[in-house]
Amino acid sequence: MTKPAVPSDIPKPVGQTAKGALRTASLEAVDRIAGIVPGIDSMRAHVCIAGYPRSGSTMLYLMVHQCVQSVRVFRKEMSAINVARSAKRQRAFTVTKRPLDTFWIDEIRAYYANRRPDCRFVLLTRDPRSVLTSLHVKKSDYFVTIDRWKALRDHIEYASQADDAITVDYRELVTECDEVEKRLTNFIGWKISSPFSSFHQSDKTTLETRAMNGVRPLDPSTQQKWKAEKHRERIRQLLREINDLPEFLIAKGYEQDDTWVREYN
Repeated sequence: MTKPAVPSDIPKPVGQTAKGALRTASLEAVDRIAGIVPGIDSMRAHVCIAGYPRSGSTMLYLMVHQCVQSVRVFRKEMSAINVARSAKRQRAFTVTKRPLDTFWIDEIRAYYANRRPDCRFVLLTRDPRSVLTSLHVKKSDYFVTIDRWKALRDHIEYASQADDAITVDYRELVTECDEVEKRLTNFIGWKISSPFSSFHQSDKTTLETRAMNGVRPLDPSTQQKWKAEKHRERIRQLLREINDLPEFLIAKGYEQDDTWVREYN
């Protein structure tokens, strides 16, 4: 499958300045001697969390921050390319979270192709009816446009074919959290300090959690919020503008058939 086109409104990774290139070179020198020279630890992998917005990426990022040993995370979303070029290798795993990185996975992968740290991609997915009915925290408007969702769908389908990528669905995250923890541990190789399901019990986080409306326990009922009366016209719009929506939902296991559509005719 050929890489889909990147929408023109998606900002491209910023090029490096001479000072930035020098910093990258110094980090690469550290990578080469890490694990050999006493006192310099080796960064094993850069884990990039991407995929659809509003699909649990902030929740997963918080789980990693609270429950995984020797990880470096960032308070706010950071471009994976920028972090790869400039962030210190302080821990065994550097973890970034940014849905827009879904469009630049090939570029991130190419950066690490001949470098010592490994790279792994965790792609968050979710029922599109939930993604596309999620509202801005501070605005009375939908967070993800239909065109943006379509572009992300193409890029997620493309990126998930590779062996260095794994998908995690929101429904798995909120109903099978322990299994998600095991899958990611096997895929990435990190060590767990406490169960993912206990992530909300710690108050040590400094991460930005507004996207979650605060830190709360896992709540499977959030999967059904798209059914609210206030979203009925939005669902009708999705059916008009995403021609294969019923088939997509069946293929991904969100529905057994298309009988749900009758409620919106």
